[in-house]
Amino acid sequence: MGCAASNPDVVDATVVMGTSGQEKSRTKGMSSKGISLKSMESIKSAIESLLINELELTRLMTSFSKEHLFMFAKDYQTQTGTDLLSLLREKLNGPLEKIILSSFKPDVTLRTELIRESLQGKATDIEQLTDVVLTLSESKACEIAENYDLLYGGSVITDIRHDYNGDKLWQRLVIRILSSKRASRLTLAMQSTTLTSDGDADTHAMGTETSVGTLGKLLVADAERLVMDIRERNFEHLLLLMATALPTEYVSICKKYFEMKGTVLRQDITDALEHRPEERYALLLAHDYLHSPATAYAFMAHTALVAGISRDDARLTRAAILSYEEHPDVPAAYHDLYGVALEDAIERTGTGSYESTLLILWRIDKAKDPAVVVPEVEDGATGTTAHAGNKSKQLSKGSKKNDSKVNKEGTVTSVPQNDAMEERLLTPTASEPSTLP
Repeated sequence: MGCAASNPDVVDATVVMGTSGQEKSRTKGMSSKGISLKSMESIKSAIESLLINELELTRLMTSFSKEHLFMFAKDYQTQTGTDLLSLLREKLNGPLEKIILSSFKPDVTLRTELIRESLQGKATDIEQLTDVVLTLSESKACEIAENYDLLYGGSVITDIRHDYNGDKLWQRLVIRILSSKRASRLTLAMQSTTLTSDGDADTHAMGTETSVGTLGKLLVADAERLVMDIRERNFEHLLLLMATALPTEYVSICKKYFEMKGTVLRQDITDALEHRPEERYALLLAHDYLHSPATAYAFMAHTALVAGISRDDARLTRAAILSYEEHPDVPAAYHDLYGVALEDAIERTGTGSYESTLLILWRIDKAKDPAVVVPEVEDGATGTTAHAGNKSKQLSKGSKKNDSKVNKEGTVTSVPQNDAMEERLLTPTASEPSTLP
C-alpha cells in the first residue's frame, strides 16, 4: 500500500534535534526525519482542510513510522505555533480520533498515556490497562515504568494498586510485568540457592523445589507444578512464569504441560476461570503474547468483534493502534486462528469509515488486486516462514466458515483450544535454543 509521498533526493544535509536532544543528520528537502517536504505539505494540507478525509490521511500516515510522524508534529508546532494534536482533536471525534492521534506518538509514549488514561476515571479501566500492559516487551515495560514516573510524578505500580487490594489475578499479573525482569529459569534457579530465608518467596520456593540441574529438568518441574496448581485453582506460579520466564522457555513449559496432562494449558485456564471473565481474558492474553505477539493481538481483536450484543470499538481500536506498526502479521494470525479473514470479520459488524480505517492500518486494502503477492513473513503462531502471498489471497477472499463461538456470557471460547491447534501454537519459535527438550 502506498501514498503520494515522494522519495527525497540526497543532497546537502542540515541538522535536526532528535527526541533525546542529539543532533541527527537531515538531508536538504526533508522536513523531519524521513519525511520529504513534499510529503509534509501533503500531510499538512490533509490536516488543515476544512473537512478531514480520514481515510486518505490514514493512508498517507501509514507510509511513515510513528517516530517520523512524531518529528513532523514537532516541526509543525515550531513552524506554525500550533499544536498539531490539539488541531486534530478539534476536527475529529470517536474512535477515528484515537486512531489518527496515536499515529503521531511513539509506542512507549502512546502506551504510557493509555495506562494513565485507564487509571484516571472513577474506577480503573481494566480492559484498557490489561490490553496495554500485557502486550509489552520487557524493555518497554521498564521504559514505561520510568516514563510514567517522569511524566506524572508518581509510581505506576502505586496508582494501579489504588482501586484494588491485590486480590485480582489481572492486577497481580500487570504489576509483576511492570516490575519484573525476564531471565532463564536456569539462571533463577542458580540465584535461588543463594537466597536467605527472607528472600523473595516465589523465587525461593522455586529454588527449593527444583535442584540446580539441566534447563530441561527445570522446565519439567515448572510444568509439573502447573499441572497440580491449575487443578487446585492456584495461579501464583503461572503468574510468576508469565512475568519472568523467557518466551521460548514458557512455550516449552506449555508443551511439557500438554505432554503430561493431555490437555492444553490455555483451555485449562479458560475452564478454571470460566466465571471470572476479566481475569480469564488477562491470563489468556498474556499466554498468547508469550507464544506470539500477533496471536495476542488477533485474540484481542476477536474478543472485541464478538463482544456480547455489540462490537467493542474501544478494544478493537487498541488492537489496531498497538499492533499495526510492529506486527503487520496480525491479519494472517487472525485467519489461522479463527478460520475467517480479519477484514470479513470486521465488515460483518460495519462498513463505514471507521472499519475502512482499520483495514488501512492493518495493510488490508480490498480496493486493490487481492492476488498481489507480498514478501514472505514469519508465521506468528508457529515461528516458521509462511508464504504471505498465499495468506493474502486467502484473507482477501475470506473463508465463509467461522468456528468462533460465543458462550452464554458473550465471551470468547474459540481461540486455540483443541489439541492440534495448541500443538501448533506450542511449536518452539525459530529463535528457541535447540538444547530445549
